[in-house]
Amino acid sequence: MSSVSSVSKQFRRIQQAANENIGLRNKTDELHNDIETLGNSVDGIKKAFQMTSSKVPSLYQGSGSTHEKRRNKLPATSLANNMQECAARIHGEFDDIERLYPQTKGSIVSKTLDICSNVQHTLATNQADYELGLDVQVVKPCNDLLERDVHLLEKSRKKLRNSRLDMDAARNKLMSMEKLQLQNGSATNLGKLDSATFEFDETCTKFEQTQDEYACTLLIFLSKQTEHANIYRSMMERQLEYHRKCLESIESVMPCLNKNIDNFPIRPVFGTPLEEHLRVTNRKISVVLDECVTYLRTYDFLDTEGLLRKTGGTAKTKHLKASLDAGVGTCAYFCTHQADPHTIASLLKTYLRELPEPLLTYDFFNEWMRAAQIDKPTDRQQALFNVLDQLPPANFSNFRFLIDFLSELKKYSEQNKMTSSNIAIVIAPNILWPAGEGGANPTHTSLASRIVESFIENYQQYFNTSNWSVSSPDISETKNTQYAEIKKVKPPKSPRRSPPLSHVVPSNGDSYNNDDQTFSEHSANKPPVPIVAKPKVKAKPDRIPPDTPYTYVPPQPQAYPAVSTTPTYSPSSSQGPVPLPRTSNAPRPGLLHSAPNRAPPTQPQPQPQPQPTFQPKIHGKYVV
Repeated sequence: MSSVSSVSKQFRRIQQAANENIGLRNKTDELHNDIETLGNSVDGIKKAFQMTSSKVPSLYQGSGSTHEKRRNKLPATSLANNMQECAARIHGEFDDIERLYPQTKGSIVSKTLDICSNVQHTLATNQADYELGLDVQVVKPCNDLLERDVHLLEKSRKKLRNSRLDMDAARNKLMSMEKLQLQNGSATNLGKLDSATFEFDETCTKFEQTQDEYACTLLIFLSKQTEHANIYRSMMERQLEYHRKCLESIESVMPCLNKNIDNFPIRPVFGTPLEEHLRVTNRKISVVLDECVTYLRTYDFLDTEGLLRKTGGTAKTKHLKASLDAGVGTCAYFCTHQADPHTIASLLKTYLRELPEPLLTYDFFNEWMRAAQIDKPTDRQQALFNVLDQLPPANFSNFRFLIDFLSELKKYSEQNKMTSSNIAIVIAPNILWPAGEGGANPTHTSLASRIVESFIENYQQYFNTSNWSVSSPDISETKNTQYAEIKKVKPPKSPRRSPPLSHVVPSNGDSYNNDDQTFSEHSANKPPVPIVAKPKVKAKPDRIPPDTPYTYVPPQPQAYPAVSTTPTYSPSSSQGPVPLPRTSNAPRPGLLHSAPNRAPPTQPQPQPQPQPTFQPKIHGKYVV
């Protein structure tokens, strides 16, 4: 009977709902307006939790129930492993390069990949922790809330709906029985009417109880809003912790990463500011000037006709330029690739021309021009010296190195046809030009040539090496090692320092010590060491044959006269303090006398007209 009664009730509910839908029956309001409003807000909360439960897992990048499984499936882990493999491969390849070119100092890309791979592993670990934390603190509570509280609320709401349908069906039955009783008035219909009235009262009572139960469930759910909001707070806390750990992991390596990249010496040299290049390479003289000048001196190319005036091959110049930018360009590299002197000279001029700021700087361009326009030679030289004294140290030392080379080149003018004037015309536009897009005009070029020519002709007066406070061209221990590789001679150990390049001298035993500015005599019994053959060039009648034996003469411990590095001045005069004359007749440092039995030509020269002695005024931080 109970099953029949249940089926009957269910049938009446369906019938009542159908009649309500088509408008044949009136529908009783299930809830009061205030309770119904609260119920609508609960629906919004329920939808929010359903959305969170389904969308949060889409943030996951890995899968797996354990930390290790999830981490291994993350893209960051795959990226870290690939970075490590590439770093190991690059490191192995650059080991071979470093054996050939020690100055390359490995690969900065390999070191950077190592650091980045470690960071990616850390980020993958943090990602796995973050995802597992979201599972525990966000997704699981949302699912529990939907399965427990929201499910209970929906169950109570369904029960209320069924009670309302039962009540409406009982009301409709009662109304039908009352109408029938009015029509017939029989005792049988009266019994059915009483039964329908009792059923209606019972359903009304049950409906009211169901209303109260639903309202209670609804209010209890709403009272837990703080607990519900804590789920989202936990999600944000997990995200904050995850991103903070990631930020800390990245910030911890950035100083090291920046230091490695910013201080890595292998970077483009051409077009790089001079001071920046000297900083990263820890040098005083630009590597381009040093290597090019050393090559021309070492292989006896100073007497090449048209040196600095003639241009080298474009392809070869670009090749050697790229080698210097890549950090492998050295004298040995130039020799291996048969670089001719004109290509090396073009390389030197290209470097000077591509500096972002000219070697003699934009700041002093007007001062240089005003000084060059002075007619009286001694006044002009003093004015040029005053401007020279204001140059930044990096520009000063490199300019001095360049003029030292040019003054030596001038001594072979009979052979190379490059007088001071010719050299100045070629070099001046590459070391001094005005700022702005207009560039130099013919007047500027003429005055710049006069400036350079004055420095070449009066090198000893502008740069008194006995009182020079900046070291001569930096021929470091690395440089000596590279040069020894060219000569196929192992550099000897010295109690003072590695021997400078100037110790490679003709086999007659004379050598010039670039450190102590003295000559020394060595035994001529040293076995001759043949120099590597020079690049292929057409032999000239006055050129020393390439098979002339050379001897590598190491410095010998001996007593050197004490040379004071503090400038000594004569009593003040009307023109200010001037330096006392040098007491030593030793050649100036910085000139590398490597040619066997070679000396500047001694043909009779026309005697110059006597000029007033140039005695520059001393001021500033540089001393002449």
